[in-house]
Amino acid sequence: MRVEACCQRILSYTLPLVDEKREGICIDVGVGTFAFYCEMFAMLGFKTIAVEPLPVEGVRVLCRYDSINLIEACLSDINGIKTLYLGNLAAGCDSNYASLEPDWFGVSTETLEVQSLTLSKLLLNLNVDKVTCLKIDIEGAESTVIKTFRELPQAWLPSVVMFEYGGGAGTKKTGQHGWSPKFLSATMECLNALKECGYGFSVMVDNALDTEAKVFDLQTSNLEPDNIFYQNGGYGNIISFRRLTLPEDEVRKVCSPYYEISASNATNIIGTGDNNVAKSPGSEEAEVYKFQLHLLRQELDQHKGELQELRSQSESQLHQTHELLEQFQNQIQQAETLLQEYQIQLHQTQGELEHSQSQLHQTQGELEHSQFQLYQTQSELQECKEELGEFQTIAEQFHEQLHQTHAVLEQSQGKLHETQTELAQTKSQLYQSQWQEERSRFQLHQTQAELGKSQSELHQIKTQLHETQLELEETHNLLRESQSQLQQLHKDKNELKRISRQFYRLQEELEQSQSQLYQNQQELEQSQSQLHQTQHELEQLKSQFSQTQVELVRTRLQNQYVTTEPQSTTATEYKLLVWDAWYAYQSGDLKKMQQCLRESLKFTPISRTESVVNWLESFAKFSSEKGHDFDSYALTNSPEWKRLIQQRVTVSKH
Repeated sequence: MRVEACCQRILSYTLPLVDEKREGICIDVGVGTFAFYCEMFAMLGFKTIAVEPLPVEGVRVLCRYDSINLIEACLSDINGIKTLYLGNLAAGCDSNYASLEPDWFGVSTETLEVQSLTLSKLLLNLNVDKVTCLKIDIEGAESTVIKTFRELPQAWLPSVVMFEYGGGAGTKKTGQHGWSPKFLSATMECLNALKECGYGFSVMVDNALDTEAKVFDLQTSNLEPDNIFYQNGGYGNIISFRRLTLPEDEVRKVCSPYYEISASNATNIIGTGDNNVAKSPGSEEAEVYKFQLHLLRQELDQHKGELQELRSQSESQLHQTHELLEQFQNQIQQAETLLQEYQIQLHQTQGELEHSQSQLHQTQGELEHSQFQLYQTQSELQECKEELGEFQTIAEQFHEQLHQTHAVLEQSQGKLHETQTELAQTKSQLYQSQWQEERSRFQLHQTQAELGKSQSELHQIKTQLHETQLELEETHNLLRESQSQLQQLHKDKNELKRISRQFYRLQEELEQSQSQLYQNQQELEQSQSQLHQTQHELEQLKSQFSQTQVELVRTRLQNQYVTTEPQSTTATEYKLLVWDAWYAYQSGDLKKMQQCLRESLKFTPISRTESVVNWLESFAKFSSEKGHDFDSYALTNSPEWKRLIQQRVTVSKH
């Protein structure tokens, strides 16, 4: 199924039923770079919040245009800072693949520290009374948010919750990537938490071929993976409601335009002539647009009535304001008359006051001068008293110190006399010790000189002995080498004779080989020339054959589309351009792919957001039919694809 388009259709159909008066808010957690649910919430008339830690410029433009409150943070289980693991090389570090989980299939080792909020903190900051819808797509970390539902007040529980499961190249059967045991367990934890919080009626939409929307009840169903998910399930969304329940036939009718069937099943459906809903998606979308247009018209009429009431109230208030203004003007004239009288009296009073103030100023000046002199005299007297007290204290200290100094001086003189006597004795002993030391040094110097001379003579004798031994060994070695060289010389003479004979024989063979080599080189050059011509002709034939194959496949697709949809030439042209884009992608010509996809937007029978999803699903379908691998992560993060998406957002806003 076309997951995002189908889920947007379900929400646009059910949210007006859940909250007809638009009393609650809708929150898009993990906006990404396409399939903007926040844009749909705003179009439905809901107050919308977008939560995205790495918003692209297109998201910023969209939020400013639609008055959406963009919060650049992530939702998790803590308030503060979280480590966000950016997308891998194939993903181009795109926010679509960034995750709080380090082992998520789409992340690399490159990280970024981002602001983190819990759901309760977010709702508290927003001063929320009611949450109508909460959409969560945060790459494997959905359970960290949904588990906190157990801690929320009942009034804050969202009426509708949508979260993503699975992801990557794996399926439920292979158990890889988003279906690994860890992330599958986290998905089941989300379902169990929603069940505990009172959610029941649920719809699951999966991108696997030949599947349809699955309806189940969290309160009564067996919540086992094999009972809930398709074996070939890739990725999808689960939408759960707290109060609303729809008949299963009504859900199938809403989702039928978005079913994806394999080529074999499509042939069977067309061959049997079964007029099922998958063959006419346009009528269902038209009904949705009519319903949305009807809601918008009702809101417009309501706003017109409110505007008329405000206009009447404004006119009444304006009339009352004019009457009050006239009263104020009369009061102002009376006040001006009284003011003139008061000003005359004030002028007289000011004259008397100035005379009194002049006399008071003189008296105050004399008083201040007298007080200043008295203050100076008192200060000088106090300073003199303080200095006298300090001098007396210092004099007493000097007398006491002088007495102590005399006592110390007498003791020092006695010790000095004793010290002089000891010093004289010590000098006498020192002179004797120095004379004995000088004598010992002289004797030691003579002994060291004689020892050095003896060691030098011994070293010379050892050196001569060692040189004699080396010369004797060299003589023996030269003798042995001479004998060996003499024997080798005889052998070399015999070998030289033999080699000379072989040389003459090889020289003759070389001349013959050179002649044959020259002939072979001429033949080789002729063969290479013929081979080059043959390769050139073969490349031309391959190019013609490839073009013929492309034209043949395109013609078959055109005939098939004309046969299945004879009344929709624009739809046929759209599908052919999408196929041309896929073929250019397989050939490595991404610029041509970008041109074909941009051209297909002129003929698309669906919305631009659904067209982007349809491109990816069509590429996957064509690749599967041709037995090719399709790497959606590398494609959606190529420069050509990103420029195409940015141009689509800009054009859609204008």
